[in-house]
Formats: sequence, C-alpha cells, structure tokens
Amino acid sequence: MVLKIHFMHQAEVEAFHQRRAKKLAQLKELEAKGMGEDARLSFEVDADLIGRTCGKGGERVKKVEKDFNVEVRIQESPQDGSPSAPRKILIYSDNDAAAEGARRALELQKQLYALPAERIKWFQRNDNRLIQDVTRKAGLAAATWTESGLELCGQQSALEDAVLLLDSHNEYFLVYKEMDREQYEIQMSFEALEVERPTGFRPNPRTSKSREGAQDPKASATMRSRGRGGRGRGRAGPIGA
Repeated sequence: MVLKIHFMHQAEVEAFHQRRAKKLAQLKELEAKGMGEDARLSFEVDADLIGRTCGKGGERVKKVEKDFNVEVRIQESPQDGSPSAPRKILIYSDNDAAAEGARRALELQKQLYALPAERIKWFQRNDNRLIQDVTRKAGLAAATWTESGLELCGQQSALEDAVLLLDSHNEYFLVYKEMDREQYEIQMSFEALEVERPTGFRPNPRTSKSREGAQDPKASATMRSRGRGGRGRGRAGPIGA
C-alpha cells in the first residue's frame, strides 16, 4: 500500500519536473529573442520610420516574413528611453541569405536630393505632379520637401531609381529657362510696338483701298478694264459727230 502511494506521487513529481524543464526552455528562448541574442540579423530604424517600415497593420512585415520565410520582431524601447530613440528590428532565420534579403526588403533609408531654391520651385510646378510621378515610378515610401531640397524615403533600390529620374528631369531645367526667356523677349517686343504706335493713329481710307486693290488681282484687272473702256468711249465721241 505504501509503495503504491510512493509510485503515484513519484509519477506526479516526474511529470512536474518535465513540465518545468520545458517551460524554462521556452522562457529562456523568449528572453534570448527579446534581447536579440540569437537573431540572425538586426538593424536600427529611426523612430519616425517605424510606422512606414512596418506598413499599415504590419503588412510590410507580414509580406517579408512570408516571402523570405523569416520571423521579424521589433525590440521594445526601454521604459526610461527617449521616444525619439532608434528602434532595433530583429530578423530570425536559419539562412543568412534569407535574413539579408528580408533586411533589404524591409529596411527604409532616407536621402536628401539637394536643390537650389530656384529649381525647387520648378520641380513643384503643376501641383507637384512631377514629384508624385517620380515617387510612384521609383516605388518610394515618401518624398518630402525641405528647405534644402527633396528628402527621399524608401528602399535602397528605390532611392537609386528616384535619383536617376530626378537627374533626368533636372537636366531640362536650363532648357525650360531659356524657353521662358525667349518667350518673355517676344512678348516685350509686341508690347513695345503697341507703345510706339500713336494713340490717335487711323489708317488713310484711300491708301488702304489702294493697297487692298493692289493686293487683289481681280480688283486690279477690273480697274484696268474700266480704264481702257473709258478711254475708248472718249475717242469715239468726236468720230461719230
């Protein structure tokens, strides 16, 4: 009887130790992940880019996890830390190449495309449509104007494509500037002619009609015909008399 009781309790004690060992292992794993110790790869992200990096509802993170078969975690900032301090993103994977690919797909960077004030106004024409088009074609996460130029935000490949597109547009700035100058000079020439013409100037009706007749072949032929007819009748009068 006593031996039976001993075996019963011994089984419960062994089961407890097994559960305890399993829980401790899980706890150790979670603690390690929380510290990022066993992460395959990690990188820091500015606090103001965390939202864009994760995407709406974490859609960018979910897509990267699915595409590269990795696990992505964002390390919580310390309670006494600054809200503006960079955040660390941890990528867990059994494959270095997959982890690196996930980082490139997820990481967003900033780059300033410097422009003088004169060119900033030119790029902003037509309600900033040119920049909207560049942002869409290059796949940027954002493009924001600053006093020094255009701040680009996106993956490294998107930044490179955006700079290439902006450089192409920038090359035409001087062409458009020269076109504007020539158009301005032509307009000034027209205005100068209007100023030089006398205010009370009226064209001479006779001169105008003569010029119109000279320019109209039919009118000229009619005038010559009438002239010959008149001279013929003048000579026939005395003969008949």
